[in-house]
Amino acid sequence: MSTERKNMPGAHARISARAHTCASAPARGPRRLKHPAAAAALLAAALFAGASWCAAAPARMLVVSANDQASGYAGGMFVRPGARPGGVTVVDFSASPVRAWHVDGVPCSVIGPPSCVAVGAGGVEILVASAMQPDPAAPEKLRPDTRVTRLRATPGGWEQTAQTSPGAQPSGIALSRDARQAWVALRAEGAVARLALDDGGGLRLAGKTSLASAADSLSDIELSPDERTAFATLHTAAALLVLRVEADGGLVEKQRLQLPRGAYHIGFLPDGKRALAGCTVDDVLCVLEEEHDGAWRIRETIPTGRTPEGVFISPDGRWVAVTCFDGANMLVRNNPWFGQPSRVYIYSINKEGAIRREQALELKNVLQGAAFTADSRTLVAGQFGEGNLRVFQLKEGAWGDSGQVIEIPGQSAALAATRD
Repeated sequence: MSTERKNMPGAHARISARAHTCASAPARGPRRLKHPAAAAALLAAALFAGASWCAAAPARMLVVSANDQASGYAGGMFVRPGARPGGVTVVDFSASPVRAWHVDGVPCSVIGPPSCVAVGAGGVEILVASAMQPDPAAPEKLRPDTRVTRLRATPGGWEQTAQTSPGAQPSGIALSRDARQAWVALRAEGAVARLALDDGGGLRLAGKTSLASAADSLSDIELSPDERTAFATLHTAAALLVLRVEADGGLVEKQRLQLPRGAYHIGFLPDGKRALAGCTVDDVLCVLEEEHDGAWRIRETIPTGRTPEGVFISPDGRWVAVTCFDGANMLVRNNPWFGQPSRVYIYSINKEGAIRREQALELKNVLQGAAFTADSRTLVAGQFGEGNLRVFQLKEGAWGDSGQVIEIPGQSAALAATRD
């Protein structure tokens, strides 16, 4: 949200999970997947049925939600009574009926762009960053966090294997395709941390690159499809850093491009030659493209709704979803946005690369992250404050409400989906 531990020793600590069951659809209204108080053993029976997660297993369309269990938003951030560290929900959209599982005890915070979770191929690896946490000395307040947590899939669920503290306010995460390295934006340091993931489930700081001042609020980090270039956004400095990714994963600044105010969340299109950046102050979507000399420029700016929190591109490169607050957190009665809901704005991308707004999907409460499934035919959006995920489907060239709502134990701060 746009506002201003060391590795775990010993054996891996298995985190219990509870399985969702799919309720029958009522005659009217949305279908909800509710989480009953079920034993963790149900997870293995429901999802794996004796099969293990491996390269030979059938590909699953997974969406992972990082769940904040401490924060609320009502015109400003507050700490919920009985605040907990956070958690993760994994939803399998290739299953019929759709199934979801929860992992508790994973530190997570809504503060920062909706990119604090990353998932590797097949959902085997998950990383979650936590920018803020409740302050033990003042339980009604939040203080900066430093933790990034690694989870791995096992035949019985997901297991928390390591946790490390790379720096102050870890926010956006980019994970390499081979899930051996990750880059984390350190919002309160103006730096990017490089993490190494080993075969045994460990997670360690492998390097850190200082790129800006803490006041610049380096919020997000994203890798190009070929993993040779990385982008980082400077939220308060209204700039984009174009970075060269070295062979060892180190980062070297190549270009600093001025953007409209509030540069925040960013994503590459599949061709790697174009990218999109949401700017939360000027309420625009920046279309960026690479020139022949390797420099990047702003091709155009496209109006969005109020406060474009996240920008999400479908795997087939045909759709863009921009999550906007609109009037969801507007308290000024004479403001034109007052009383309006939050929305996901849907844009199409044609063969020539032209981007056009097609739809505006209304949601409830403050909207954070969204994610397209691997087949680009399902869009999931997290309703922060409602404690659930809304599901939309593509039919006959238009996006519509599927009628399905997935309840989660917490508030969705960010979503990520498997791409294979």
